Amino acid sequence: MPTHAILFSTPYHSFLYKIHFYYYKIQSNQAFPPHIAPYQTFLNLSAICWVLLYLGCCLGQQQRVLQQARTIAESRGHEMTRITAKPSFGNIVVWRVLYEHEGEAHILALRAGTVMEVMGTSRAKIVRAGMVDGVVPGTMVAKDIERFAHFSDDWLVWHPEKAGILGDLRYAVRPDRVSPMWGILVDSGRPDVHVSFHSFRQVRGQEWGELWKMICGHR
Repeated sequence: MPTHAILFSTPYHSFLYKIHFYYYKIQSNQAFPPHIAPYQTFLNLSAICWVLLYLGCCLGQQQRVLQQARTIAESRGHEMTRITAKPSFGNIVVWRVLYEHEGEAHILALRAGTVMEVMGTSRAKIVRAGMVDGVVPGTMVAKDIERFAHFSDDWLVWHPEKAGILGDLRYAVRPDRVSPMWGILVDSGRPDVHVSFHSFRQVRGQEWGELWKMICGHR
């Protein structure tokens, strides 16, 4: 998985990076031009405090979302075997939550405002790395699938719109949809050839509009 994709998709990694960045600037004394130098320490520390505050808000929002997802799963009579929550693009209000129940991934788009709201749901069958139809264990394709499954935390599904694409379900433009943002093309007819990685980041304006509506609380 590309590093820049991880940084863009999760605030935790990006803000930890910023902490290291500002620390380096403080140590190297290169953060600001000379006429701002007297305020350098104050501004740098203020920036770091803001980063830590935002990170704390992210963690708090995530815990609220996870608790709400557990409540929803319990009301459905589902026994979760695992759960994960990721913020949608550019905000920590609308979250994409996945939980597994009997081999299926259940997707919840949750808006964590003053009250918790379900903005959309969907589900997909989880694909196990060692159980892909037509793929012989021990071949190069099988090993590539296992490697991709490891970096995808085993949240693998077939892309509903791209034939042969095994995608990472954790990340999607629409937090309530199955369609992964990236995946690998599995060709079982060429077992000794590496799989190819594909990303699907071209987003239609309508999708951004739908996400904005969710952020604003409009279904």
